[in-house]
Amino acid sequence: MINYCVFYLKEGWIGLAGTPEGLLKITLPQKYREYAEAIIKKQFSCIECSETGFKNAVIQLTEYFLGSRYSFSLALDFRAISQFARSVLEAVKEIPYGEVRTYAEIASIIGNPKSSRAVGQALKCNPFPIVVPCHRVVASRGELGGFSGGLELKRYLLEMEKKFKMDVY
Repeated sequence: MINYCVFYLKEGWIGLAGTPEGLLKITLPQKYREYAEAIIKKQFSCIECSETGFKNAVIQLTEYFLGSRYSFSLALDFRAISQFARSVLEAVKEIPYGEVRTYAEIASIIGNPKSSRAVGQALKCNPFPIVVPCHRVVASRGELGGFSGGLELKRYLLEMEKKFKMDVY
């Protein structure tokens, strides 16, 4: 059984879906609760609303947006993700808080230096945004590149991390 929950932060409503094995989906902040729920329900047909099992994820994501969490320790369920996409997500997960890498750098890290565009496509489908920080991946010339949540949100996340990192160090 797949369960989901939706919770509110000042940035918007975030939806989580998962099983006892781990999270299957995290939505980026949405303007309305119904939007976050719709994203989750569109992807998973047999799903039940339940707060059970999501407490740790809600706490960690809340801490991230408050600037007091710089990495995550959440179980992620990769069963529906291709091996290539999983290698991309695992590499991106290692980008330190407040830093960026290029699509080309990620391609090199995973041993496919000519696969920058494929890296971008894998990140476009990232089911775990924020926890797997695809917003930290930029184009070769330092431009923001794409982001499923829009460039305004990508810019916001990068600036937020830069600000909080400067406050800590």
